[in-house]
Amino acid sequence: MKKTFFSGLFTFLSLLVFAQYKVNSIYTLYGISFKVPKGWLVTEHADSYLLTNSKDPGYIIIETHTHRSLDEVKIDLLKGLYDGEGTSMTSTGRVIKFHPNGYASSLSGLMTFQAAKIFMLSLFNPQGMGINIISGSSPKLYDSHYKELALEIASSTEFENSKLANLLVSWEKVLSNSRLTHFISGDASNPLATREVIDLCYSDHQFSYIHPDLPSGLTGNWKISHDDAGVPILFLAAVDGTQKEFALSLKEGKTFLNDTRFIRSFNNELTPYCLR
Repeated sequence: MKKTFFSGLFTFLSLLVFAQYKVNSIYTLYGISFKVPKGWLVTEHADSYLLTNSKDPGYIIIETHTHRSLDEVKIDLLKGLYDGEGTSMTSTGRVIKFHPNGYASSLSGLMTFQAAKIFMLSLFNPQGMGINIISGSSPKLYDSHYKELALEIASSTEFENSKLANLLVSWEKVLSNSRLTHFISGDASNPLATREVIDLCYSDHQFSYIHPDLPSGLTGNWKISHDDAGVPILFLAAVDGTQKEFALSLKEGKTFLNDTRFIRSFNNELTPYCLR
């Protein structure tokens, strides 16, 4: 099983001291909701979550997968985790069935070049994306409560509207590696036009935001979520703690953020900074 998430995990863990922690009990990832165990704090990272606890040396990773059958879930667990960049973990026991739509197994090996032991539980969603729950620590500190944590989260997991989940994924694909420009005054032909600009990079889901009211601009991470009514939301979390939300919509093929027209571009002078 090749997991692109793990290739960036070492950097992600090293930046936790700067992270914006949240303590909500219920979280939703692409239409999949789950309950966070008591005492664990959540850090959002692109299309996954990392849970940590100041009183626990371990971690919990929650991410989506796109397996097309329950058999694929089982086969992937048997293959283990491997990304060619420091993560190589193999199953240490049998793969066990979890309810009708899941499999789980204990794995050990290296995670981002560090010795680790984990319990991984993968839930299959016949209507869309499934979810992987990975709970573990170093081999010396690992014990059965990491398995219990994964089982607790899995038991609380609910798969919501698959159409909504697919819509969120579509928006993420559309906006990745693009520049969104709103001309507050003037137009593209005027180099002195006042602009609001959002660059959305696929790598690590980084963004930059420029607005005349913010001389220094903003940088941080972005994601696509939704509000209670199911409206797709572009969420910007800046490194200084500032957060911005934009309701997304398409009208006659044109992109609107909070009902304001933004021009979406990928090349020439309007290329997002990450593609230069």
